Amino acid sequence: MSDIRYRPDIDGLRAIAVLSVILCHAGVPMVSGGFVGVEVFFVISGFFITSLILKDVSEGKFTFSGFWERRLRRILPALAVVVFATLYAGWFLLLPKDYDALGRQAAVQAVFGSNILFYKEAGYFDSASYLKPLLHTWSLGVEEQFYLLYPLAVFAMLKKARRFFGHFLIGIAILSFVLSLIVTDNNPELAFYMLPFRMWELFIGALIAYYAQNPKAVSSSWRNAASVIGIVAVLAPVFLYTKSTVFPGWAALVPCLGAGAIIWAGLQGRTVVGEILSLRPIVCVGLISYSWYLWHWPAIVFAKYIPGFFDAKVAALCVAGSLVLAILSWKYIEMPFRRKKLLPRTKQIYGAAFITLVLFAALGLGIYYNYGVPARLGISVAKYASGIADGNPHREQCDKVPVGDIKADKVCQTLPDSTVKPSYMLWGDSYADSMAFAFYDLSQKYKQNGYVATHHGCPPITGYVEKEWEANNDCHLFNLAAFDFIKRHNINHVFLIASWLSWIGYAGDEPTSVLLQRTIDDLHKAGVKVYVLLDPPSAAFDPPRVLAMQALYKRELNVPLIKKKAYLEQRDRALAPFTRKARHVTLIDPADRMCPDETCVVEHDGYSLYYNQGHMSAKGAGYLLPVFEPYFKRGF
Repeated sequence: MSDIRYRPDIDGLRAIAVLSVILCHAGVPMVSGGFVGVEVFFVISGFFITSLILKDVSEGKFTFSGFWERRLRRILPALAVVVFATLYAGWFLLLPKDYDALGRQAAVQAVFGSNILFYKEAGYFDSASYLKPLLHTWSLGVEEQFYLLYPLAVFAMLKKARRFFGHFLIGIAILSFVLSLIVTDNNPELAFYMLPFRMWELFIGALIAYYAQNPKAVSSSWRNAASVIGIVAVLAPVFLYTKSTVFPGWAALVPCLGAGAIIWAGLQGRTVVGEILSLRPIVCVGLISYSWYLWHWPAIVFAKYIPGFFDAKVAALCVAGSLVLAILSWKYIEMPFRRKKLLPRTKQIYGAAFITLVLFAALGLGIYYNYGVPARLGISVAKYASGIADGNPHREQCDKVPVGDIKADKVCQTLPDSTVKPSYMLWGDSYADSMAFAFYDLSQKYKQNGYVATHHGCPPITGYVEKEWEANNDCHLFNLAAFDFIKRHNINHVFLIASWLSWIGYAGDEPTSVLLQRTIDDLHKAGVKVYVLLDPPSAAFDPPRVLAMQALYKRELNVPLIKKKAYLEQRDRALAPFTRKARHVTLIDPADRMCPDETCVVEHDGYSLYYNQGHMSAKGAGYLLPVFEPYFKRGF
């Protein structure tokens, strides 16, 4: 392989990939599956990286230093400008908790680990994707890790076992794909973000590059047919896949094979599809695709960040604005570095890369360890914004305690260092967890110790089994263990708290309202007095963010108020299957406390009473403390 022919059709394929991703992220309904554009990029990367390594090795010119220099020049300069620009914009636009998170996102760029960070952040209490300006760099993390490891393996194989190199690529690709299928079914976030389960996509391109060294002649009709099938396989998922598509797994195979077919079909000359992809306007988009990919997501995130601001016109401005930035980035940053007009020497680019990575880490960690630098926004903004992170401080050690721990009596207590025997239990889902602060406070005040058994996404109902949740948690077993714990420890008072509006509507083999009443009856038979907290009002917006942004921008945002009448009508109608027949239970109603007049409150004394739309903050739990206090005052 003495030369690598320029393939304008591959730049055209890059254009299809980046347009798919950007339009999907911009919310264009027709391209709901545009996220598969990343798969196309992976296949292209595998093809070009392998082609370059094989060429240099065959010519005796390959060095690891030279290979990584090319990758640094290709990736780091444009990425650095975007990261620093995002940190700068975030200083003025992001609330402390989100700027804190952005600091972490910037810091992990220093160790090429953004995909690992975003995998670890994925979960029940995770922030929404629109709050993460550097989320899209997960794909760079995958590629950067590939670039670090892959040349070492290729060079070793070519030196020690060249004749087995093709088998090596096939074997790794098959193993990675099989693992992807298995992990996608059990842990889709792990399969989505991590290199071992994405490697097969890059290896599709690598296999094409390897077998292109000694290609067999293929008729133009077969190549044209392959290219047509390939473009259909790339575009069909763009229009047919949705956010509910199980991904990656089998679904990722279609666009990857499609991209591979287009690349393979063009090895021996132009094809019909290749001619279209080689049109100058399409190629131009492909040339700036990397920079456009980098700039588009922060622009969309910052636009979506302000509640009620993002719409179709704003989305179009984000796409157009990021395109302009991409053109400038390509012309004045990407190309000068790639053509060695800037920092032409190897030592210079490595030195600059080292300084850049240190700055990523220093700035990012500085922001992170200063909690998003709340002082930059003023006291009132910081107070409201603190609600975003103002959840139950005991959540990490007390929520979703393993079933084995419950059976071994390792359950959190509200007076953990006290000798007072627990006389009550708080049992419920994440809404109970968010309310726990009031119980800790009341326990201290009245010296009444209690147990806390909460499990997010799991209502405190012993007969509740829901397949969607059972795939990822042990809700049913948790509840059985909690019920047994109550009987075993002769607990006489149990507070059941959950998002009843979410659970009562479930109609499986038996309505949840029937199961809830059965649980209460069973507790009653065991001598337990049961208390159920009816749902506090939920907001149609994110209270701490909205309150903080209103203080920051010094204007009211267009968000709906919570009207007491509408809240009560909706709650009472939804819970009627349970409340109208409830027996053996004391119903605790927070309505008068949360809605002292026609409008329900979401803040008090300069603090948000919620940490998201429905969960009470610690301040909110403290605000609701009076509705529980009578039961502590009279004693258990």
